[in-house]
Amino acid sequence: KKSCDSAVFKDQVSCTKDTRCQWVSGIAGFVCAPRPCTIHSGERCCDAEVDCHWDVSVTPAQCSLKYCATMNGDQQKCNSDAECVYDTTGDKCVQKECKKLDQCGCRKDADCYWNTDKQFCTLSKYGQCPTLDVVVLVDGSASMEQSFGRHPNGFDAVAEMMRDWVRELPLSGEKASVGTNAAPDTGKVRVGV
Repeated sequence: KKSCDSAVFKDQVSCTKDTRCQWVSGIAGFVCAPRPCTIHSGERCCDAEVDCHWDVSVTPAQCSLKYCATMNGDQQKCNSDAECVYDTTGDKCVQKECKKLDQCGCRKDADCYWNTDKQFCTLSKYGQCPTLDVVVLVDGSASMEQSFGRHPNGFDAVAEMMRDWVRELPLSGEKASVGTNAAPDTGKVRVGV
């Protein structure tokens, strides 16, 4: 049977028993429909969808609606959340990205910091950070082959943590071949694992 098929799920109780489904108002009354993002069973397709992200906070990981996208249609609620901003062009709530703001927009936003020396905007928590090279060494002992929480081994756990951490950093975009001595003072971060 097809997931969230209104011909099969004719009432709210049977529809919402399947976590991939939701009971929504349609043209012909209420119907069972797929929850946003649940059609993706893999990380690559999930992350390719603008309003979706691969949610590793649950086991097993699944494709979920991004936090800000849960407020689509409610501009006031979206703009009152420090992590989000309402995009009037796309008519939806999106994650605030300080790096996309100009000097005036950056200075008006308490969550962002304008670096006057380097002329760029970043999250306030990274505002005073100098140019930084971060090198991470990963334990290669047999203990990393054991399961770590919901991960089958330590290597998967470390890789997932690093991926999520690096997504937030104000990265310089430079290749490692630039070298540490030749790296200009950009106020951004390079990561090596």
